[in-house]
Amino acid sequence: MKIFITGITGFVGDVMASKLNEKNHEIGGLVRNLSLGDRPGSRLPKYISPYAADITDYLSIREALKSFNPDVIIHLASQTSVAYSFYHPHEVLNTNFRGTVNIADAAREVLPNLKRFVFSGSVEEYGNNPDDPITEDSPLIAASPYGVAKIGAEKYLIFLLYYSEMLILMDENIITHL
Repeated sequence: MKIFITGITGFVGDVMASKLNEKNHEIGGLVRNLSLGDRPGSRLPKYISPYAADITDYLSIREALKSFNPDVIIHLASQTSVAYSFYHPHEVLNTNFRGTVNIADAAREVLPNLKRFVFSGSVEEYGNNPDDPITEDSPLIAASPYGVAKIGAEKYLIFLLYYSEMLILMDENIITHL
């Protein structure tokens, strides 16, 4: 199966790619233009087909997806610092919300045979929730711009469910399910 991972240079993306490679899947990954050499250890293994693009650039995302033509997309790319989101809310909303919209819409446009779109949510969507324990039915009360962006992204994907049955929403502990 051909699997495209956004955020493949992050911890979860890296481990996810390794596990999927062990199961003989063909792996493609979206990488930021800087991520191929911006830090030690960031060189991708040879089994990954890298596609350099900015998640906020719809056209580059569309071309990457069209070129790789995956069966499954695992969308992990995001700006992950909650603290950073308070000082840079526009960047975080642009990356985490608009980036998800771009990936999902590009997939709908150029991948008519896509089987699954996997999205990684966050416990930050629940914020300072009074529920104890927090369940999937607990209200979403984001306490940060990061949480707001993740809620917006998830709600947009739920909206798209009316057009497709190819969506799976997963929690932030995605790596424990492999």
